[in-house]
Amino acid sequence: MNEQTAPELLHRLRAQLNGLLGALIGQGNRVCDEMRDAIAYLDTEVRPAVVAAARARAELEFVAERYRRDGSGVRFSKDRCTGVSSDALAWFAAGARPEPERHEYPADRSDLAACERTFHMAPPHLQERMLPVLERYRAAVAKEIGQ
Repeated sequence: MNEQTAPELLHRLRAQLNGLLGALIGQGNRVCDEMRDAIAYLDTEVRPAVVAAARARAELEFVAERYRRDGSGVRFSKDRCTGVSSDALAWFAAGARPEPERHEYPADRSDLAACERTFHMAPPHLQERMLPVLERYRAAVAKEIGQ
């Protein structure tokens, strides 16, 4: 073994430790960069997809619940939430059709009440889309009944 003085040995060990420390820091920086990339991927790709899937599920549950609540066939009970105008409103909000046309607007208070119930059943993000149409529905019924 090569004989070295204590200061030379200390200098050599210090250089080796610095080299190892530099490699560890470099490795740590690479790991940090990879973690940053993974977080960015979660924020830009995964989170929006999860949110979109949750919204789509909420929309389907909303539309399905309206029919489960009213049962099969046409109902004219005081608590109904289905009908031409309320269906047009719901399907429009869910993005399955264009905005309701004038002939699909509620004909009376009972039809408007079904639309109001439909609105209150909807998830908040659909309510935002429904509100302008519902306001036009309300105005049309108020005009129809003379208010």
